[in-house]
Amino acid sequence: MAYTTPTAADLKAKFPTFAAVADGVVTSAITDANRQVDESWLEGDYANAIMLLAAHNLALDGHGASREIQLLGFKRVKVGPLELERAASSSDAAAGSLGSTSFGVRYAELRRLNFSGGIVA
Repeated sequence: MAYTTPTAADLKAKFPTFAAVADGVVTSAITDANRQVDESWLEGDYANAIMLLAAHNLALDGHGASREIQLLGFKRVKVGPLELERAASSSDAAAGSLGSTSFGVRYAELRRLNFSGGIVA
């Protein structure tokens, strides 16, 4: 197995919520994510990390069809009777933070597993 950068087709197969997003947009997100994921990652985690970070960035940019993406930026959602409240500021929404999407949370966990601190005896 080698360090192989995933393609738009790979990301769309793994995360079907992005199936309708143009390949060029997905490829651009992959290129951006590849700047933060290099060969210092475990080989088996390399492609997955790129796809998770790219998916996170796509979601933040409003691409994709999942309910999570449609509700991104809301601080509160109540269903009956309907009540929506947008985050008042970027700090409330944690705009851009990895914790703001499930893809980012999964990427952060994978990053932690690859680059955890040393053990002190």
